[in-house]
Amino acid sequence: RVQPPHFAILGMDESNFRNLTKDDIWKSYFQRKSSYKRREESGAFSEELRDPSHEIDWGLVMEAFNALTNQEARAEYEERNLMPHARVQLVGLRVMHEVRVREEEEKAKAKA
Repeated sequence: RVQPPHFAILGMDESNFRNLTKDDIWKSYFQRKSSYKRREESGAFSEELRDPSHEIDWGLVMEAFNALTNQEARAEYEERNLMPHARVQLVGLRVMHEVRVREEEEKAKAKA
């Protein structure tokens, strides 16, 4: 995977990404926003996070929302991360990583 799992970050099933509409994305974004942002007495959301330690998580939510609501950015994201050829590349990268980790563990055991 080249980028974070945008659909999953917004709480959506990315295996169904082709059928998810902009409205679905807005609804999921609103649910995430309501869990991260404080509400004013008027009912509006403030820009302040409920928990300041969630700043990075909120940044990922915003990145996902912006990428998925922009038609060009969404198409690029889907092409690079969700299309079958991208998944095949990920399998290859995962296998290479697992082999390297195993080799490093074996070297560490041999030294011990």
